[in-house]
Amino acid sequence: METLYKGKAFRFETHGAIGIVTFDLEGEKVNKLGPTPFEDLEKILDLIPKSGIRAALFKSAKKNSFIVGADINLIQNLKDKQDAHRASCKGQEVFSKIEDLKIPTIAAIDGACMGGGTELAVACKYRICSDYEKTAIAVPEVKLGFLPGWGGTFRIPRIVGLPNALDMCLTGKNIRADKALKMGLVSAVIPQALFEAKSLEITESLAKTGKIPGAKLRKISIQEKVLAGNFLGRMLVFSQAKQTVLKQTRGHYPAPLRMLEVMSHVFSESRHAYMRREADAFADLWSTSESRNLVGLFFLTENAKRDTGTSLSETQVKELPSVKSLGVLGAGVMGGGVAAQSAVFGLRTTIKDINFEAIAKGLAHARSLFDKDVKKKRITKIQRDNRMNLMRGQLDYAGFAGLDLVIEAIVENLEVKKKVFAELEPQVGPNCIVASNTSSLRLTDMASVFKDSSRFVGIHFFNPVDKMPLIEVIKHEKSSPEAIARAVAYSKAIGKTPVVVKDGPGFLVNRLLMPWLNESAYLLSEGHSIERLDRLAKNFGMPMGPFELLDEIGIDVAAKVSHILEDSFGPRAAASKVSDLVAKAPEVNGRKRWGRKSGLGFYNWDAPGGRRQAADSTAISSLIGPAQGTSGVKATNSADDAYLVARMFYPMINEAALTLEEGIVENPSQIDLAMIFGTGFPPFRGGLCRWADTLGLSKVVQSLDSFSDGGKVLRLKPLEALKKLNKFY
Repeated sequence: METLYKGKAFRFETHGAIGIVTFDLEGEKVNKLGPTPFEDLEKILDLIPKSGIRAALFKSAKKNSFIVGADINLIQNLKDKQDAHRASCKGQEVFSKIEDLKIPTIAAIDGACMGGGTELAVACKYRICSDYEKTAIAVPEVKLGFLPGWGGTFRIPRIVGLPNALDMCLTGKNIRADKALKMGLVSAVIPQALFEAKSLEITESLAKTGKIPGAKLRKISIQEKVLAGNFLGRMLVFSQAKQTVLKQTRGHYPAPLRMLEVMSHVFSESRHAYMRREADAFADLWSTSESRNLVGLFFLTENAKRDTGTSLSETQVKELPSVKSLGVLGAGVMGGGVAAQSAVFGLRTTIKDINFEAIAKGLAHARSLFDKDVKKKRITKIQRDNRMNLMRGQLDYAGFAGLDLVIEAIVENLEVKKKVFAELEPQVGPNCIVASNTSSLRLTDMASVFKDSSRFVGIHFFNPVDKMPLIEVIKHEKSSPEAIARAVAYSKAIGKTPVVVKDGPGFLVNRLLMPWLNESAYLLSEGHSIERLDRLAKNFGMPMGPFELLDEIGIDVAAKVSHILEDSFGPRAAASKVSDLVAKAPEVNGRKRWGRKSGLGFYNWDAPGGRRQAADSTAISSLIGPAQGTSGVKATNSADDAYLVARMFYPMINEAALTLEEGIVENPSQIDLAMIFGTGFPPFRGGLCRWADTLGLSKVVQSLDSFSDGGKVLRLKPLEALKKLNKFY
């Protein structure tokens, strides 16, 4: 092995007739592309034609990782559109040099291959990958508000076909090894244990024969040939893709639409002309507010991964006992969901309930989640069965003495919870954390029954557990830093993003969510329709309208939470009568009007837990008659859309200012992260506080003052905490 070049990022070695280009970025755990790697790579690409090699292998020295993409810090710190344009052109130039090499080139992918890493890989003539479970290939730039700017949108369609390329580029989804092989993105999948040796062997074969032994060719369907094989067919594909994008994004995200416009030229322009078009689009998208907000969210997420939630350092946290086994009290939907999520990440879970029928339902719920993964081919049936084997159900506390964590997920009743915790504490060991999954009750009120309340915390999951990425880790006055840090570490270990909040009514997310739901109910009582209010909320960017969400939560549950908050905060949190009137309405064909779970709510459902049908507007109007005229705001049936959006969302900003003043969270970034991951607040707006700063807080204060008639309607009165702020950030 002879080393011809060694830089700070890449080295180039020859081994007989083959060259090995190894990416090993100094001082980093993973490989990221930027100026230094490009400088090294250019020097190597100039050397390759002079080296006499007949094939080149591009690989990573980082364990279980190929290239995670561009250094996002560098992208964020680009000065202007011209700087962004130059950065795009530079990457295009380097990767085109790889593509233009006269010898076979192959990328050996073991682990994450993201963004610019994928663009480097597709510039090679061939790609192979390992069967490592975390091997994934993706171009996730669309999730950051821009598009692959180093030639990826030009090369990917030529390798995997237009339909696959659009799906890959427009969604940013991870492509696993088996899917990558099927779609022709890679030529072979190699067992990870043999990957390094096989990579060399395959490269040597390329040097001798120009072929990969046993390589599989992509099968092109008749439908793809018809649709993507001619100009008119391609235009139909792009038209359908645009309709799908608009339906999913409501036009709020410019990146996928601009990407479609650029990629429509992929088979009609030369590489040189196309690259100019791609670089122009990259620069334009980089400069949008949507991209800045999405990149900001990326950094919020990355910071959350490193945050221990306490003053303890990462090193100190690593020395604490990790959670390897846990118990779940309550086998309902939440309990079953928590157990299933923990099993996905290899944790042994004991589910305790008062009867086997409840336990059977909890385990059945968990299995149904795993069956979905099997159906979508994310896991095998054997993997599903292995997950199920990690869970067991029982009626007593046998074995609880050896658990690391117990999470309570029973009925939302303070006295019942206190009784259960009093029973539980003597059954667990001294190092066991005890947590409540309560969504609204104060931890301080429950902590009184513990002899050692320092181990007691809140671990609040959001429903459905398998889909919602947020966990609120709640601390009360006596929660120890060690217990909080272990709860945060557990949350991360099961694939969730934790935000640590101080104990208080509604904690953070529900406390900020309820003003939106509550004010929407008041607007309904003023004569505005369910359909209009839901449509405006979704046009704003929320995944659901307020009444769709109330049906999902359960109208009875939402009514209960609204009264808990009103009892805690007084008249400024005065609950609308609407939810009470609907939840307590007479049954219809044996169904309570509690929302999706009962099959009837603000909307009709085809069955309990089934699919949403049309809004039940006539029935709701008759039910909420007694609530009309109780909002304190003069009815404005002619109100424009902007007024209604402000009425719905500005009260959330008002409350956010107070949560910061009270120290419920430490900074506005935590609010933004929690609201995006916990409620689906539009990511392209950057979060609640970022959006408020964009609006200008003086505008929000003036609007709330107007809505509240100079402060007479207390729930809409601008709070002093908001008036004190110039900006959240």
